[in-house]
Amino acid sequence: MQKNYNILITGAFGLIGKSVLNYFNSDERMKKLEEKLGKVTIFCLDLPTKNSKKSVRKFKKNNQIKIKYGDIRNKNLIEQLVKDMDVIFHLAFQLPPIIDENEPIIRTINVDGLINIINSINNLNQSTKIIYPSSIDMYGYVKKENQPIIIGNPTNPTDHYGRHKEECVRLLKESNITHSVFVLTVVPPLHYLAQNPAMFDVEVDSNVELVHEDDVAKAFYNALQTEKVWNKTLHIAGGENCRLSYLEFINKMMVASGIGTLSRDLFKGNKYHFAFMDTTESQEILNYQDHSTEDIISDMKKNNKLTFSIIKLLKPIVRRFLINQSPYK
Repeated sequence: MQKNYNILITGAFGLIGKSVLNYFNSDERMKKLEEKLGKVTIFCLDLPTKNSKKSVRKFKKNNQIKIKYGDIRNKNLIEQLVKDMDVIFHLAFQLPPIIDENEPIIRTINVDGLINIINSINNLNQSTKIIYPSSIDMYGYVKKENQPIIIGNPTNPTDHYGRHKEECVRLLKESNITHSVFVLTVVPPLHYLAQNPAMFDVEVDSNVELVHEDDVAKAFYNALQTEKVWNKTLHIAGGENCRLSYLEFINKMMVASGIGTLSRDLFKGNKYHFAFMDTTESQEILNYQDHSTEDIISDMKKNNKLTFSIIKLLKPIVRRFLINQSPYK
C-alpha cells in the first residue's frame, strides 16, 4: 500500500507560495515526487482575500491540492492543520515596509505565527520538518569587499522585517525540529509591477543578485528529494547570470516597460541590504539555477503585455510622473 506524504504551505498565495504551487501543479513533477515519497497531498493555508480567492481557481481541479482559509495566529487552527504533516513550507509573513507603529501587530504574524507551528509540532509529538524562507535583509548592509556573502556571515538587520526574519531563524535553530533555512535574495515579481518612491533611496552602484521565482520554486521542490538540506542554512540566489548593479537592474526594467532609462542623479547613495551571495552549496544540493537576468526581464514583459502597452502609449506622462517620485531630482 502506497504511503501518504502531506505538505502544508502557509501563506500559499503570496509571491513565493503561488510560484511553488505552480511548479508542483504538474503531473510529471508530481509523479516523480511520488515515486520517492508516496502519495503527495498539498494543504494550502492563507487568508480569504480577493487575491487568494482568485489564485485558488487555477488549482481547484487538482484533487491533490487542498485549500483552507484561516489566520496563522489562530493556535487551534494551526494545530489542526499541522497534524499528520510531513513537511511545512512556512511562507506566511508580512512583507516590508513595516512601520514602527504597526510592528507589534505585524510581529504576531511574522514571529508568533512560527511559534504556533513549532508549538503545534511539539504538542503533537510529530517529526514534521520545516522549510523556512528567510531573507538577505537579515544581513543588513554588507560592503562590496565582503561579498559574496557566505553562510555564517554575521547578521545585522536594520529594519523590522529583517529583525523578524533573524528571530525566526534563531527560534528554528533553538527548536528540536528538523528544518532548513533558505535565505532568499531579491525575487522580482513577474506578474505585476512593483515600483514605489523607495526605489530611489538606494545607492545605484550597489551589487544586486536576483533569482527567478521559478528557480525558488524548484529549490523547494528539489529539497524534498534529498536529505542534505536538513538542519542547514542555504543561500537561494540566481548565481553569476543574475548579478548586476542596482541601476542596471532598474534600467533594464524601465526599458522593458517602455519608460526608458533613468539618470543616476535621481537616486541617493543610501546603504541597503542588496548584495551578491555565495550559492555554491545550495546549487550543488538543489540544482535550481536555470534562469538569467534576461530571462527575468523577458518574463516580466510577457506577463505584463497590456500594462506595458499602456505605458508606451502614455510614455511622456508616465515617465514624468515616475521621475517626479524621486525626492532627489
